[in-house]
Amino acid sequence: MLSIRALKKEELNLLFKHAYDAKLDVEELHLRCQYTTHSDDFFIAHKDDDLVGFIVALRHSDEFAFISNFLILPEFQKRGYGTLLLEFALEHLQNRQIALDSDALYKSFYEKAGFRSYFDVDTFLYITKKDSLYHTNLTFKNYQESTSTNKTNPFLQCLVHNEKTTYISLETEEILPSYGVSFTYKDGYKIVIDTQKYEHAKAIFFKLTQKFERGISIYIEATKLNPIFLNLAYDLEMILFSKSSRMYNKV
Repeated sequence: MLSIRALKKEELNLLFKHAYDAKLDVEELHLRCQYTTHSDDFFIAHKDDDLVGFIVALRHSDEFAFISNFLILPEFQKRGYGTLLLEFALEHLQNRQIALDSDALYKSFYEKAGFRSYFDVDTFLYITKKDSLYHTNLTFKNYQESTSTNKTNPFLQCLVHNEKTTYISLETEEILPSYGVSFTYKDGYKIVIDTQKYEHAKAIFFKLTQKFERGISIYIEATKLNPIFLNLAYDLEMILFSKSSRMYNKV
């Protein structure tokens, strides 16, 4: 019988070890910060005394959830344990709309559980250069100066106060501010930008990367839902690093 329980804080490193071994797309800092506010959404599975796998079934709200870091150890694969662990997660998330990212290898598995693909998520790789010739007259604010960030949010506090995380926003009169965050990821950093303007995206990207030495790996995600970042990736001749499908159980 499969035994599933909440993951203990001291077991996070065990999750990361197996996730890296399985070559999952691990945002370790995000997960550590999410654990501070959603520890009861992290699960570990055993059969008797043997470790079988993990799953993170994060309840973002009463309506929306996201599944990630779902893995079954190789010696327990194709024995039905993945289905049992996913069914447990779906029951945990109840009637929420659930999203997850899947590569081509596992799409049919999720489709059997009622998920459907709606768009691709492309991850692009940019290698920093010694000098950037990009200049802008836009004014930036760092996290401490910005009023656009919810400073009472424990997850965001954990994320932006990490010594390797940088948060900046643009000083504009717009109701919805443009901002960007860089944080440790894989062998370098990942940049996430929220903006509705291409020139803002480009300015924030170069502002966040100017502190890095030459040869640092920078990753960004782009989808057809927001062509700004696809255009940025193409204009900067970034390399398509990986592709996955965003899947939902209901829309």
